Amino acid sequence: RLEGLTHIGIDELSYRKHHEYVTIVVDHLKGRVAWVHEGKNAETVKRFFAELGPERAATIEAVTIDMSGAYIQAVEEGAPQARIIFDRFHVQRLAHDALDQVRREQMRELRGTDEGAAIKKTRFALQKNPWNLTQPEAERLARVQRNNRPLYRAYLLKETLADILSRRQPGVARLKLLD
Repeated sequence: RLEGLTHIGIDELSYRKHHEYVTIVVDHLKGRVAWVHEGKNAETVKRFFAELGPERAATIEAVTIDMSGAYIQAVEEGAPQARIIFDRFHVQRLAHDALDQVRREQMRELRGTDEGAAIKKTRFALQKNPWNLTQPEAERLARVQRNNRPLYRAYLLKETLADILSRRQPGVARLKLLD
């Protein structure tokens, strides 16, 4: 299973109610698990690269991982030539967190004003996909659009990123990100 790896994904999986973890390496091209071991830290990933060996590690072109500093370090040491690709979920999570930070800042800044009242109870409406909004949530989002330009801009940036990450053509997505 360790032969011919060029495009791999590394992630952890919890079991026993989130108290125990295994690190899983998948072969993206063959669509199968290539390696599994207990643990979820840099040492675990380094163990994978040790078992893989330097010759096979040199053939790895791309590695998808979450944004764990431990995983980044281990991949950079084990396969320095490989391109590191962060998974969509974690990239989008950063955009959602940034949007929520803007919302909280606006709430603090506008507390006690009509503008502040307009963004009260908007957290979930701002985080949801537009097609999943209930009517009251859509109305809250419309109030944000009318009354709070910084928060609505942050919302549009989050939605634009999600749209770009949904693109099936890497070249088009790359161009959109650079716009």
